Amino acid sequence: MRYIILLITCLCFYRTGIAQTTTDLPWFAFNNCIKDSTYQTPAQQVDLLSAAGFSGMEKNGPEMLAETLDELDRHNLRLYTIYLEVDLDDRQPYHGEMDRIFRLLRQHNTMPWFYVTSDRYPPSSEQYDSVAVPILRELADMAHNHGLKIMVYPHHNFWVESVEDGIRVSRKVKRRNFGFTFNLPHYLAEQGVEAETRLKPLAEKAMPYLFAISLNGADRPTREIMKKDYLWDHFINPLGEGEFNTFNYLETFVDMGFEGPVGLQCYGIEQDKKVYLEKSMQVWKEYQDMLDN
Repeated sequence: MRYIILLITCLCFYRTGIAQTTTDLPWFAFNNCIKDSTYQTPAQQVDLLSAAGFSGMEKNGPEMLAETLDELDRHNLRLYTIYLEVDLDDRQPYHGEMDRIFRLLRQHNTMPWFYVTSDRYPPSSEQYDSVAVPILRELADMAHNHGLKIMVYPHHNFWVESVEDGIRVSRKVKRRNFGFTFNLPHYLAEQGVEAETRLKPLAEKAMPYLFAISLNGADRPTREIMKKDYLWDHFINPLGEGEFNTFNYLETFVDMGFEGPVGLQCYGIEQDKKVYLEKSMQVWKEYQDMLDN
């Protein structure tokens, strides 16, 4: 009898361990969640982040990178990603200091995500993959030399604009350390009224190349919303607000085995950052409880 009890205890512990591993996703804040006229220095930003209980952050650009990394180390937090540009029109399409940046990041397991821009080549123009892919492959190889992964960041009206672009480019780059992020507001802006019905099939196609996802509150895309010039008032709301089912969005990826970091997008949200981060953390904990049950 005691052996049966021991077996049941072990099985229960095993199942609990699986649930914790599955739902304990790294939760980080975008730089626009922690930087404004009040929180300007790395010390101020990381103190805010730490107090709210986040695992780490994103950084926008390489300025004060070393100082930011030092502050994160001091709080035992991580820089999950850094936002950098690849300009396909430039003779030197990415920062000439990229090797220096990668050297700083190599001990921190940071995954840079690159937004890919061009005035010459239209968004999602597959015929110009021959221009972009060699550049991105060179970046991936450079990152590999430092033990890093890199991603492209689909952005509405940029050359890499859609989830389909991220999948296509990742397949062509053909580097194990190269992938992309599933960017919720830009996905909604690009897919429009079909966003909800297309989520699961696109997520399935994305999974082999998916390194991170973003999360925020959002309105459900409608034909009326999609006619507007400015979409972000609808597609970037405080977490927990808006009619789009963001929990279902998160659960879709978790059910497919996604274990990467999840970033909170805050662009254009004009609320006290301390209050907003605390509210977002509460919603995140509610999502985690729902995933566990």
